[in-house]
Amino acid sequence: ISEEQQQKIKECLPTVDMLLNNNQTFESTIETVNQEIDGVNYEFKETIKYLNSSLEFDSYVLYYNNYVIDEEDNDEDEDEVEVTSKTSGLAFLSDDIYYSFVSKIEKEIEEDETEEERMFLINIDENSYIKIKEEYEVEGNEKEQTLKYLVVENGVTTIDYSVEIEEERNEQSIKLKVDDSKFKVVKETKDDETIYKVSYKDEDTKIVATYKKEIDENGNISFVLI
Repeated sequence: ISEEQQQKIKECLPTVDMLLNNNQTFESTIETVNQEIDGVNYEFKETIKYLNSSLEFDSYVLYYNNYVIDEEDNDEDEDEVEVTSKTSGLAFLSDDIYYSFVSKIEKEIEEDETEEERMFLINIDENSYIKIKEEYEVEGNEKEQTLKYLVVENGVTTIDYSVEIEEERNEQSIKLKVDDSKFKVVKETKDDETIYKVSYKDEDTKIVATYKKEIDENGNISFVLI
């Protein structure tokens, strides 16, 4: 592994460390409002924050009215409940740029297992759109979150990536896939030591490295190649 590659990995590890501590790929804040836009009153304002392909948070603001909810029990499994809800409204990409969107949430609840999938589609025009899908699964002490982000402009895919955060016992991992490039970090905690196992792969490069997280007496954090 070259010094340049080491430096690039060390630059992203603080962000990865923070993301794994927060364990989130997607954040949502909902407010009750009475907002009129283009002659239509909207009851809810939702701010969506999501991880982009640089592992930084971007955001959209959504305006909509109540979700239409359809709840049903699974006939084959009496302990499983399936809930589907839908809505539509306006998505603001900035203060003065907005488009129509549709959203769908599917949730399955069964004893100690919960699965939830949320998709929203922002329609730019007939051949252009933004599609964001969040998947969240909890089973016992295991958690998994996946964010998939797709941008199509004039029928051509211009952005396509996914971020997955997984937690299981004393191990956490984050996976980032952008086009044909794959980046994965596994965080292991044992005997008060935190180790990061990093792997990166694209068409031309494959890197595998292990780093140890160190905290000095002043609280400064560093990552040392081992």
